[in-house]
Amino acid sequence: MLTREEFMEVVLPPKGHYCVFALQGKRVHSQTFHTTKQEVDLAVDALEEKGLNSFIAVASYQRTDNRTVANVAEIRSFFLDLDCDDSVDDDKHYPTQGEAVVALKQLVKELKLPRPIVVNSGRGIHAYWPLVSAVPRDQWKPVAEKFKSVCLLKGMKIDPAVPADAARVLRAVGSSNFKNPLNPLKVEVLNSAAATEFDVCKGLVGVTESIADQTFRAPLDDTTKSLLANKPSNFRDILKKSLAGDGCNQLLLAVTDQENTSEPLWRAALSIAQHCKDRDKAIHAISNKHPQYSASETEEKASRIQGPYRCDTFWKNNPSGCDGCKHRGVIVSPIVLGKGLAEAAAPEDNIVQDAVEPTKTYEIPEYPWPYFRGKNGGIYCRSKNKEGEAEDVLVYENDFYLVNTVDDPVCGMSALFRVHLPQDGMREFMVPMQDMVGQDTFAKRLAKEGISALKKQMEALTVYSSRAIKTFQNRSKARKSRLQFGWADNYSAFIIGDRCITATEISYSPPSSVTIELVKFFRQEGTLEKWKEAVSHYNRPGMELHLFTLFGGFASPLSPFAKKKGSVLSLVSEQAGTGKTTMLKAINSVFGHPEELILIRNDTPKSRINRIGTMQNISPTIDEITNETPEHMSEFLYQYLHGRGGNRLQGSNNIERLNTTTWRSNCYVTANSFIEEKLYTKKRTPDGEMSRFLEFEWSQGNDYTKTESDAIFGLLDSNYGWAGDIYIQYVIRNLRTVQDTLDRMGLIIDTKANLGNRERFWSSLVATHLTGGLMARQAGVLDFTDDDFTRVVDWIVKELIDRCATAAKAVKNSHTTILGSFINDHVNDTLIINSTTTRKVPGLEAPIREPRQKLHIRFEPDTRMIYVRRSVFRKYCSESQTSYAQTLKHLKAEKKFIGERKMRLGKGMAFSQPEDVLVFDDSDAQLFKDTPVGAAHARDTDHDSLGEA
Repeated sequence: MLTREEFMEVVLPPKGHYCVFALQGKRVHSQTFHTTKQEVDLAVDALEEKGLNSFIAVASYQRTDNRTVANVAEIRSFFLDLDCDDSVDDDKHYPTQGEAVVALKQLVKELKLPRPIVVNSGRGIHAYWPLVSAVPRDQWKPVAEKFKSVCLLKGMKIDPAVPADAARVLRAVGSSNFKNPLNPLKVEVLNSAAATEFDVCKGLVGVTESIADQTFRAPLDDTTKSLLANKPSNFRDILKKSLAGDGCNQLLLAVTDQENTSEPLWRAALSIAQHCKDRDKAIHAISNKHPQYSASETEEKASRIQGPYRCDTFWKNNPSGCDGCKHRGVIVSPIVLGKGLAEAAAPEDNIVQDAVEPTKTYEIPEYPWPYFRGKNGGIYCRSKNKEGEAEDVLVYENDFYLVNTVDDPVCGMSALFRVHLPQDGMREFMVPMQDMVGQDTFAKRLAKEGISALKKQMEALTVYSSRAIKTFQNRSKARKSRLQFGWADNYSAFIIGDRCITATEISYSPPSSVTIELVKFFRQEGTLEKWKEAVSHYNRPGMELHLFTLFGGFASPLSPFAKKKGSVLSLVSEQAGTGKTTMLKAINSVFGHPEELILIRNDTPKSRINRIGTMQNISPTIDEITNETPEHMSEFLYQYLHGRGGNRLQGSNNIERLNTTTWRSNCYVTANSFIEEKLYTKKRTPDGEMSRFLEFEWSQGNDYTKTESDAIFGLLDSNYGWAGDIYIQYVIRNLRTVQDTLDRMGLIIDTKANLGNRERFWSSLVATHLTGGLMARQAGVLDFTDDDFTRVVDWIVKELIDRCATAAKAVKNSHTTILGSFINDHVNDTLIINSTTTRKVPGLEAPIREPRQKLHIRFEPDTRMIYVRRSVFRKYCSESQTSYAQTLKHLKAEKKFIGERKMRLGKGMAFSQPEDVLVFDDSDAQLFKDTPVGAAHARDTDHDSLGEA
């Protein structure tokens, strides 16, 4: 038969740490770990020489510090322990080893199992089914559990604690059973057997993939632990019921017969005691009469038990103990027998932290009677059972409650709810009351917010929600929700997220269906001091543009008091890493989240307008508009300065929808190229757009390294949202002063920079920036000196003067530019010919150049007159979005345009009909370069004869 080494080679995993366990009588003698099977063999021999009972663990272990199930690495067999004793007659022992082997053979035959390795353990029988390959504990466990259940159902008299215990030790082959030291019995292998594939064994015992994937003793999650703590069981009450025949016989046996209770049954009982409110006494009361009792070991083992064991676990460990139980199939665990009424939350328990952002706390309101919040969360309903006794029914596991009833201008009367999810934190959402009439509609709405419940639980949640609304309506009036942030109530209040700022207080403002998704971006984080520390680095000589732009975070709330509805400021840098985006984050951080409020190039135009309209008087920021088409950019500039999105009709009739996309604010954008250049690709003279925004070339402005810059401006990521509340409250309290300062600042800028009506948008933007900066200093949220402010004013005045000069020159030359561009674009449609040339008089010179394509332009070098087909030039102006009439008017004032007449553009050519033409004078040779008046080669194609406009 197999030697010990041969047996271990077949049954034990090929790698890991192996454990040898020894008993001296009933007491533990030693437990050692070894890295090779040869070491195990020598260790067992050494124990044999000392007359000790030696055991080998059936698994290999990851570490050598303990022999627990959690430490098991792999297992390579399934096994059974059949106890034999002819002195007892029960369902746990076979009278003889022979009868045990007969029963084992019958089991193998019925289940069509492969032949096992049978070991004579001295007084009983061990059976091993070796596997071809070792498997992880998590894969082995469900199959072993099912194998044990099948054996018990087949009536096998096995030790139920053995088959599914991954940390089990069994007597070492080749050792002696010293249970009777005077008559030691040899432990020997009775036969050999081939190894079987794991999947084959799994199929033979009837384990499907779904069962195999289960984790039979999953640790309790925090929510379940909290719910258990809400309705704590009392172990003493369970025992009282058990003694009266109305409890759990398994627990009663474990308590009253501790000396003979198996370790698995004791551990199951310990799991119940551990999770009762009297656990400190209970875990010792069920353990202290066992011969191997240790108070410290009991505490240690109890603390490792994740949750109360289920009834099926008790049955697997001791099937007969559940016979005749009145609760079988009714309860899932004996622990429920000790539960009383749920413990309601005290006021101090209702202040809860957010799971995602622990620094945020929420006060949970009192639930409507008969509902109440458990001490550790969850919704309970006080009711009566069939016997008329009070009982508390769990409605929902997490905190879910009504915050307000809201009169929403879009959705009508609505309910504002909050739910606190254990991992995802607080979610606030609005449900129109019309959607609560149908349970399916309400269920879908709750599911969308992460509230998962089946039919009965959802019915209970619907009833609870309805009761909460009715109770609230009896006590309070519905709050009016706001469709936009910014100014409200005739400039006496300002809405920031879910906060309403007035001169005297900051109160809760329920969000509307329009604003609710943005509210989370206006939370406050960190401290004002840290935020000020970060933005103070923008106040340095040479960084006037940076400080001026930072003022933009405070400028938009002043736009309603300015001359214009707002303007656009663009920051341009071809290089990456210069801090353009960081500046946008600084602007956003005045009122809310620095990054989440940034609009990006992937956002659709409609979503941008919707966001801008919702923010109303809070500065919107858009990062990287470089890839915008000239058409979209032009359309955006005009639409932004109109101060509203497009009106729309309701879907079912011809009534206009309520337009919530209105605003008065400044917008801040970044790009890698100048908007001005992009607009010139669409229009020849985009002066209308150019006067509606300011554009600055951006540079880093400091010598910080990336590490230093990240450390400084990284503070914005965790410190934001504080300055806005303080600033707005100051503005409301000093509205007249703010208005006067804004008017005076506009007058100063207009005077110093000599701004006129064309530059009215620039004037408005600059005035709101400078006034916003001053008011922010007065409010105590920005720190800079008068000299710093003067430095910024001088810088922006110089910039405006330079831009006005450039713009005036561009406007003056724009009309000549249009004509020059037209001539250049039609170079192949141009006839260059002297006025005296004619084909009727032989000998006179030929045309200097004939058109290659159509004839649209005639230039006569001898008279310097240009003739242009009127219809083609008119169309060209229209396509270039330039006024045809204004162009001619300005060219006439410059004495370039002579007038209109009928003539033959092709005079001097073979054939030509009279048509309407525009006559221009190019005496100054701005449009055509000097062209020889004398004869030239006919059909000359040298384009150098044309001028550059």
